[in-house]
Amino acid sequence: PTPVAYLLGHREFYSLNFMTTPAALVPRPETELLVDLSLQLCAHLDHPRVLEMGTGSGAISVALLKQRVGIDLLTTDISADCLNLARQNADMHDVRLNCIESNWYQNLHGQTPFDLIISNPPYIAAEDPCLCRGDLPAEPSLALTPGQSGLEAIEKIVRGAGEYLRKGGFIMFEHGHDQAPPSRELLEQSGFQSIRNIHDYNNLPRVSYAQLP
Repeated sequence: PTPVAYLLGHREFYSLNFMTTPAALVPRPETELLVDLSLQLCAHLDHPRVLEMGTGSGAISVALLKQRVGIDLLTTDISADCLNLARQNADMHDVRLNCIESNWYQNLHGQTPFDLIISNPPYIAAEDPCLCRGDLPAEPSLALTPGQSGLEAIEKIVRGAGEYLRKGGFIMFEHGHDQAPPSRELLEQSGFQSIRNIHDYNNLPRVSYAQLP
């Protein structure tokens, strides 16, 4: 079935209304955690520099810009259609998004270091039967599954982050409820410290974040 958000053309996220199209994943309530935690981690910085990778509809970035003045925010996505949708949502909420079309870090050379890297990447394993259930078959597969294990995108984000984070900066990403242990292992292997896992509103492990020493 077609998701209701695609039929209506909009979905609420962080008390804001966002345009939705089949180009991007429908914003989900549990992803609001990324906004809450980002605001907390950047609260002590005057002009935090933030990178959101795989922005989709732009919901996370637009919500951050609406909540906090002075964020220097860069958004990326591999899909030009997603970036166009994100810009439309930014325009609708009277904020400005800086966008780069990029496959994760591929086109980010020369960027000054970030205080925070955030992402809600694809994390469902390719053979997971849930991909055939509910609304998921109608949503873009590129935004749902990165490959066989489901960890491929998270691995790229974590392993590449050190080059783009300032010392003391944070990385944060959403993941599946059973992916907290391998996410912690990836973060440890990549030299991150102060690793934390946060549960969502259903009390499921949903977001991991860590600090570059």
